[in-house]
Parts: sequence; structure tokens; C-alpha cells
Amino acid sequence: MNYKKWIHIALAASLLSGVFAPNSFVYAASDVSSVEIEVVTLAEMPSLVITGVSGNTHHLKIITTNPPNTDMLIEKSSTPDFSQSEVFLDWTPITNGHELSVFVGDGESGYLRIKARNQEGIETEFSAPIVLNQAPTMPTLARQVTGTHSIALQLNDVMGATDYKIKRTDLGTDSVFTGKDYTDSSVLPGRPYTYEFWAERSGQQSEKNTISLWTKPEAPALFIYNTSSSSVQLEVDLKDNPQNSEIEVQRDNGNPKIQGLKITETNLMPSRSYEYRVRVKSANNEFSPWVTQTVTTGESASSLPSSGGGAYYPPTQVNLSDVQISYDENGNLRIIGIDEKAEYKYYAIITDSNGKQIKSPLFNTLKELEEWLQKNLIPGQKYKITIGIEVDKNKRHEKTIDYTVPLDPNKANSLLKNIKIITDGEPNTRISWVEFDLTSIPTTVQVVLNGQTKQAKGTVLRFENLDDNRTYTAELKLYDSSSDKAISQKVEVKTPNRTAPEILNATYNQGEIVLNVVSVSELEGRIE
Repeated sequence: MNYKKWIHIALAASLLSGVFAPNSFVYAASDVSSVEIEVVTLAEMPSLVITGVSGNTHHLKIITTNPPNTDMLIEKSSTPDFSQSEVFLDWTPITNGHELSVFVGDGESGYLRIKARNQEGIETEFSAPIVLNQAPTMPTLARQVTGTHSIALQLNDVMGATDYKIKRTDLGTDSVFTGKDYTDSSVLPGRPYTYEFWAERSGQQSEKNTISLWTKPEAPALFIYNTSSSSVQLEVDLKDNPQNSEIEVQRDNGNPKIQGLKITETNLMPSRSYEYRVRVKSANNEFSPWVTQTVTTGESASSLPSSGGGAYYPPTQVNLSDVQISYDENGNLRIIGIDEKAEYKYYAIITDSNGKQIKSPLFNTLKELEEWLQKNLIPGQKYKITIGIEVDKNKRHEKTIDYTVPLDPNKANSLLKNIKIITDGEPNTRISWVEFDLTSIPTTVQVVLNGQTKQAKGTVLRFENLDDNRTYTAELKLYDSSSDKAISQKVEVKTPNRTAPEILNATYNQGEIVLNVVSVSELEGRIE
């Protein structure tokens, strides 16, 4: 808050007679008792503050300590250096709190600066530029291609966009991609996936577009399980299709039955070859290609694809398609969607965002592997994790998943305390700025200050054009990118004084010049 301070300046009579003539005083006097003083003050630099945004219209307010109806001029530019600029508001009488609106095109940036002049026509310097960033428009989909293990999206160009981002809703993590093409190769067959995608420019996000797509079902495999002179038994391997996929089986002029993954048919002719066709139907009524298998009834064991007991049993089928990592309510890591058998051994390979790998030993139980993973994963970090099963010495099955470790609330609060806050400003401008140093934070942080919202990871967030000598409340949010949760904390930030003292008037009293000064800081001294 401004408050008045008085400084007394006593000048000798000989000075008042004309020996001393400071530029800021005009007087005419022959002796001390008849001195008249006129004070001419310079205008003080005003500033612009963003008060809100409605669509493409940015609302601003002019902050000034100059007298009402002081002349001011505003320039506008599309570049921060004002190499090409235009007069947005010509010299106009302005009073503190004057409001104005500025239109900014989609995906564009506008820069404004302001200056003032006093009654003598002496102008101030321009204020520091204020930037108006307008979010780009929502991108639309140009093309989509789905396969069994991939989904490819191509976006249409968005004017002004510098980045495109996409999030698969079941993962909760954002992906930044160059250009307009994005391919997800971590999907599985016969399943729906929903994506949100948007464009960004200077931290401003467009509206989000959403699309849901189904991957195509994968062709299954068909094995001969057993035969007799009048019957056959086959087994279907669904591969990576969902375990509840519908199976369709056909034989020309036949009537095979299916139960679960087993196909049987009886009352067949001996020593006759029969061709069976199988395909998978996904939940969105899309079919995989047909696969065929020819079976001869009564075929001897030696002529079957595998010897032993007169039957061919398919090799042990390990299905890792639904493997996931999660944390239970007690904060313990769990691997789900995987079979645990005494003859299996389990392992994992962790790859961090820098490509560094950590390989586990072979464990006899999933619990041992879960405990090893939890000790080697850092909350908030993103990894590629390969989960593997060793069936025997010569056979291993693996699946690699992208996984972001959820935040431990206790550790998250500790991370928030590591954010460095720096405040400063330009002297004599009334304008301050605040920086939040996030370089030691491994995950995304959002900062809300003075109505502005910014978020980033591992960098510095700067908020400019703040009032000096003021306490702001900043809300810090540490995001858990594996879920919709965020750990939040509020802190108070005090900006320093960057306001010059202002001489309101001067009077002459009993041989002394008395200056009426307004300042937001203490003044000291007596000038004689």
C-alpha cells in the first residue's frame, strides 16, 4: 500500500536568488519571502495486465499511478522485438483501471506495450511487452488405419500449432509426436481403444478431439488334438485375441461342435480326410481371416504332426496379452493377467526413458518378481517393462508394456518442497516476475498464479507482468501421469518492491522546500 513520506529540503537564500536553478523547478523571486515554486513531474511508465480471455478476445487492464486522463499510447506487434509494429491505441487520455479488448487469431501470438507522456509532452519508455497467446483450433482426423497390433492416426494441419499430443485413455500418458502422424504399436487384437488428441502452441492447448477405434482380430491357430477312426478333436489357440472371443468353426457338409477352445466331430468315415476352418469374431462383430487344418480319421500316431500316444498336443501356450502392472490399496506392486505355475520361472527387464536397462534374475514366484520391480521403479517415472516367463531352458515368452509408476503421496509432497521459487522485477516499473524452477522434479508440475495456468516438466516456468510488493497465492500440482490424480500444495509468493517514489507536490515554507512523496518503501535522509 502507498503511504506518504515527507522530505525537507532547506535551500540558502543565495541559491533562491538565481545562483542555483534545478531543471525541475521554475521560480521568480528577489527574496526568500516571495519565492513561488512550480513543480513539473515526469509521467510514470504504465503497465498492461491480462484480466481474462473469452474465445479469441483477450481482456486487459491498464495499471498506472499517473494522474487521471494522462495521455498514453499502445503498440501491437506479432513479434516480441516489435521489429514490425502498429499503433493499437493512439495517444489517448487514460485513467488507472482503463479496460480494453484485443482480438488474437487462432494459433497466433500478439505482443503489446504501452507508454505515457506528461503535460509537457515528455514520454516515458515503453513498458515490458505483454504476450497474448491464442490456442490453436482443435485438430481433426485425416486418416485412420487399424491392424491387429497397431493403430495409425494422421491429423490435419492446424494453423499455429507447434506440437501435437495424444493420450490413450487406458494408459493416461501423453505422447508428443512430430508432424501429423502417430502410430501406436502397443495395442492388442480385437479390442477397443480411445484416444484424445489436441494441438499446442506456447503452452496453450486446443480443445481435445476424441476417437474410439477397434483393432482387428488376429487369425487364430488350429491344432490336431486327437483322432480315431470315426472322430476328430482339435484345439484353438487364440493367440493375442481376448480370451472371451467368439470362435466360429466350419466343415463342408459337416457338423463340428465347439466347447471352449475344443472342437469335436463324431460319426465320421474311417481313413477319410476332412478340412476344418476356424476364425475369430471380435466383440464389434469383425472377423479374423480363416485358418484351416486337414485331419485324417484313424491316422496312425507316426503320421501325425507329433508322435506319442497317437495324438498331437499343441505346445504349451503362454498367453501374456492381458499382463498389466498395478498397485494395490496398500501401495504394493502387483503383476496381473499372468499364470503362475510351479514349473515356470519369471523375470523382468526395465528400460528407463534414457535407454538404460536393468535385468532381473530368474524368480521362482511372481511375488519375488513383484518385490524386485517395486524396489527398482521410481514413482513418477516412465518405463518400458518387459515381463517374461521361462517355460523351459529353450523357451521364453515376453511382453513389453509402457508403464508410468504412480506417485507415492509422501514422496510427492517432498518433491514439491524441492521447487525453487525466484522473484524479481525491473526497477522503477511497478512490474515483477516469479520463476518456478522445476529442473529437479521428475514429473509434470502445474502452477496456477494470478489467473494464469502453466505446466511443464524439468524446466523453469516464468510468470511475468505481476504487481510488485504484493503477496500472491500459487497452487502447485504434481501430476501422476499414470492416473487422473495430482498432489497439490499452495504457497505464498511475495514480489519485491519495484516502484519508484513519486513527488506529488512541493511547497515552500519558512526557508525550506517541502516535497510530498508517495512511496511503497521507507525513505531516509534530509537534503539541505
